[in-house]
Amino acid sequence: MKFGLREGCLVFSLGGILLVAPIHAATPNATVGNAKQEAEARGFVFVSDRAEILSRAQKEAKLGVITSMEPETAKASAVAFKRSYPFIDLNIQPRTGSESAQQLVLQIKSGAAKEWDVVSTSSDLINEFIPHLWKIDLQAMAEQGVLHIPVPMVDSSQRNIVAFHSRFQVIAYNKNLLPPAQVPKA
Repeated sequence: MKFGLREGCLVFSLGGILLVAPIHAATPNATVGNAKQEAEARGFVFVSDRAEILSRAQKEAKLGVITSMEPETAKASAVAFKRSYPFIDLNIQPRTGSESAQQLVLQIKSGAAKEWDVVSTSSDLINEFIPHLWKIDLQAMAEQGVLHIPVPMVDSSQRNIVAFHSRFQVIAYNKNLLPPAQVPKA
């Protein structure tokens, strides 16, 4: 495991930070067993039941999160998380901007970012983060119902990255000052 990702908390945190729905235990069956074998054959970890996730989280009892969420959103997420999991010491640090993302990548690469379990990756630097992420098959765990995360939120090529939220940017312009030929088309 690189970059100090704590196993129990990373998986456990998804149910709380994501706030989509609680994680549910999958009914043990051959499909879950097959998914676990397939994940492990690809070099991924697959945790097959909620009891194990909770046990790991209770043992760790800490969760460090770097987020690009707006402060009000991060605060509301933290309150909801603590309501559901009061035994976890939650540390959320907001970070925004490309300079902050570059600094985080350098900290991760140097081994200085050991206190963080969940990080908000930057789309323009995603390839810098990937080698340092815990190889856990979140996609297979979501598909099997171990984690109640909508499968389309998981990056299907990496399988261990989840989009908690997204943003879009808009450019506003004054049509009285910008000639029609210069208006952006995309």
